[in-house]
Amino acid sequence: METFTFEQLKEKVGIGLAIVTCEKMLPEEFFNSLQSDDWLDIYQKAKPESNLGQRALNMIKEFLRVEIKSPLVGTFGTAGEWPSGSEEPLVKVGDHVEPDTIVCGIEAMMVQNKIKAGVGGTITEILVKNGQAVNYDEVLFKVKPAL
Repeated sequence: METFTFEQLKEKVGIGLAIVTCEKMLPEEFFNSLQSDDWLDIYQKAKPESNLGQRALNMIKEFLRVEIKSPLVGTFGTAGEWPSGSEEPLVKVGDHVEPDTIVCGIEAMMVQNKIKAGVGGTITEILVKNGQAVNYDEVLFKVKPAL
């Protein structure tokens, strides 16, 4: 029976299958150095329900993290009287949003503009505070997309 080094196996069958085959022998540092294309290849080769398959899916989601940006200059509003009069924020970290979910408002020239998520997923970060001035194209939220 012929034996191969990891590098030879990777050349012969591709990185995804090589990692699936040698998973238990690879150090954690190796996994930390992988790029999005590597994780996609691993996901395609691993069993989805396996630990490696789930890890690959989670890493792909991390690489695909989406930003919701301000479409205009104005004042950010996510709580208080905008838009429903509630003191509760429209969204919080951990909330699931759909593309048409209103995540905040931006007041510009005395007009309240509703801002929709534009993507389905989970809010992972809110980068601005209620009442803060925002610029065009400024990142307001980070979202982990639903896959």
